[in-house]
Amino acid sequence: MIAGAVVGILFAPDSGKATRKKIARKTSSLKDSFEETYEQFVDEISQQVSKAADKAKDFIDKGRTTVNDITDSTTA
Repeated sequence: MIAGAVVGILFAPDSGKATRKKIARKTSSLKDSFEETYEQFVDEISQQVSKAADKAKDFIDKGRTTVNDITDSTTA
């Protein structure tokens, strides 16, 4: 996709100045798109890590409760 855009710009019948402006605009647009995609990726990963941490905490809490219940029943 990027290569096609660059080739199209380079072979367009514009002056060097106009071509450089087009390249700069396209580069800026691609940068913005990449940043947005990256931020979405980071948000998604953060949410997944948070969910996994919550599940691990619940698992540990249930394990502690079970151990305490067994300990209490054997000492009573």
